[in-house]
Amino acid sequence: MQVSFFDNTFTLNSNKTLFWHDQDALIIADVHLGKSTHFRKNGLALPHYFAQEDFFELNNILQKSSAVNVFFLGDLFHSEINDEWAQFENLIQDFENKKFFLISGNHDVIATEHYTALNIKVIDDYLYKNIYLTHEPTAIAKGMNICGHIHPGIVLQKGGHKALRLPCFFMKDNILTLPALGATTGLAPINEAYAQNIWLVAENEIIKYK
Repeated sequence: MQVSFFDNTFTLNSNKTLFWHDQDALIIADVHLGKSTHFRKNGLALPHYFAQEDFFELNNILQKSSAVNVFFLGDLFHSEINDEWAQFENLIQDFENKKFFLISGNHDVIATEHYTALNIKVIDDYLYKNIYLTHEPTAIAKGMNICGHIHPGIVLQKGGHKALRLPCFFMKDNILTLPALGATTGLAPINEAYAQNIWLVAENEIIKYK
């Protein structure tokens, strides 16, 4: 689904990413690679397939995207380096034709030099033609802030076991928040009255909900 903000054009993708046409850029929020391994090391038994699902999904997205630039909106790797880092290195090295940028998030604690070695540029934020990319929602005087961090979702058919939880893109006061890509991130239900626009991610399509 295509949308425009401040003379910039974007496509909301059903894989929970955003394509920024004016910058030939793919924007991805909150992958949280390494989270399953981190939790298992700390005594919480998360299934190993969660990690593999994240790597498979990220690889599939990058393979299919023609974007030259890729912006990760923070929380790319969940914590310190663990056994999943080597798999991440191998994945990134398969895409030498792309330029990667990591906007630091609260979980991005790995030293910058490890990302630099993979030709990933670590930055605090990114501004271009009134479009401001950050990890956390940030109010700006003029323009559009695009961010992650929240892992937004909507709960449908509320009540009992029939509740359906779907990730979403949502916009409020010129802040567009992307859904989290990672399989272990969970969803934070948003207040529908709070959002001016909501786009649901439902299987293989984007649905304008509000």
